[in-house]
Amino acid sequence: MRSQISLFGMGAWLLAAAGTVQGATIVVPNDVPTIQGAVNVALGGDTVKVLPGIYFENVVVPPGKDGLRIVGPTAKSVTVDASPLAPAGSGPGFHVQADFVTIAGMTIRNARPNGPVEGDGVLCEATGCTLQGLVLAGNDEDGADVTGANALITQCIFSGNEDSGLELDGNNAEITRNISDHAGEVGYRLHGDNLLVENNKSKVIDDGAGFEVHGANNRILGNRAEIGTGDGFLITCAGSCSGLRIQKNLAFAVSDDDEGFDIFVAPGSGSNWIVEKNVARDNVSHGFLIHGSDGVIFGNKATNNGTESEHGFLIIGDGNEVSANQAFSNDADGFNLAGNSNIVANNKANENRGNGIHLDSGAGNTIFRNFVSKSLADGIRNDGTNTTLTSNTVGKNRKDCVSDLVGGASVLAESGNKCADNSLFSLTLPSFP
Repeated sequence: MRSQISLFGMGAWLLAAAGTVQGATIVVPNDVPTIQGAVNVALGGDTVKVLPGIYFENVVVPPGKDGLRIVGPTAKSVTVDASPLAPAGSGPGFHVQADFVTIAGMTIRNARPNGPVEGDGVLCEATGCTLQGLVLAGNDEDGADVTGANALITQCIFSGNEDSGLELDGNNAEITRNISDHAGEVGYRLHGDNLLVENNKSKVIDDGAGFEVHGANNRILGNRAEIGTGDGFLITCAGSCSGLRIQKNLAFAVSDDDEGFDIFVAPGSGSNWIVEKNVARDNVSHGFLIHGSDGVIFGNKATNNGTESEHGFLIIGDGNEVSANQAFSNDADGFNLAGNSNIVANNKANENRGNGIHLDSGAGNTIFRNFVSKSLADGIRNDGTNTTLTSNTVGKNRKDCVSDLVGGASVLAESGNKCADNSLFSLTLPSFP
């Protein structure tokens, strides 16, 4: 596999290096036989070009090699095998300790822990790590473990790694257009602020969430979590959350009693955070479980979620705008809400096996212009106090419009509702104790 090193090419390269010429290209194996050897003689800003082949190496990029690029033509043509002979003790495929290093266009596999050094495909402990077009497969720990700000991870495949596909701890990172499948724990475990997590896929996760994202003002856009045993999306925000955006994601067939979307926004973290146009379907537990106040929950769909009385939407918090969402065929309520001063408007609930919309508790909520039909329990059920209920269209439910006045509920205003069974919020006793 290895070609002979060209003496003329090697000599010319050494002269360039001696003259501290920046931006040189070192070809492996033509100029230097190994990737590690090329890294050793490279300067910061140089490019190590790796030709097709299998390289049995554990590469360390030490401090002082800032801006180094290590690139192969494609992941199919270049493989770095970190542990072909010894079952343990090899360390990561690449251990990056310099800033703004790029690794691209290769497969990295079979990393094993080496004492305190982790068995990751790539272990990057520096700022500005770029991973592009990689396949990271069959590593004993994470496919990639990146610590440091300003990382870029794009167009990578994380497959069959024992821990997470990707673990990241750093701010201002971009994670785009990656695939994580058959991770032993979590597809993507991301900790940081101002993260862009866009157009990634997580599938067949063995024992954890598809996407686990923790931090402030993160944007989670257009991702897919399919067929896992933890939450599709487990998202927490604390600090500054007004810039939190969770938009156009899909959570499908999450099992093991977990939610499609499990979202927690810490109290006092800001307003106008957005959960918009996401889809949760066929998940074992709630489609959406949202704890947070002063947010916008708009245009989402929850379909066929729950197996033991879980809801399409379970929303706990104050001052939220819950509008233009759809809840169809969920195992319990289409919408179950607890909190104060929420606006629930222009939503649709159809064929849910509990209530269509259930205001479970709270004061001063407004239920306005919703459409509810074919619930096996009540269409709209009010168990809150000082609730305003106006212009809702409710029909073909076990009982259409219910307010549990005996249980302490109260209605501040009720007008313009169309309850097909002629029930009224202010007069009708509850269907159930």
